[in-house]
Amino acid sequence: MNGADIGEYALLGADALAAEQPEVQRMDNMKVAYETMLGLAAEMVLDEALRNYRTEKIYTAIDDALAQGDVESFRRLTDELKAIQE
Repeated sequence: MNGADIGEYALLGADALAAEQPEVQRMDNMKVAYETMLGLAAEMVLDEALRNYRTEKIYTAIDDALAQGDVESFRRLTDELKAIQE
């Protein structure tokens, strides 16, 4: 390989690299989008689990308030339950 061939090879290599970069950039963007969506999905699952846990606790507290005849607690808890379910 002489000097001209090396220069031509380097030029072709640079062109190939430049042509490949948009594909690499698209893949990087897809990876970022996928990771973002995965994070949002995990957050939604966690939010739902916490909402379900809190709802069960409120139902138990409402049952206790009814058993004790505690009207004030019953009203406060049912209002809280309505807010969670909206």
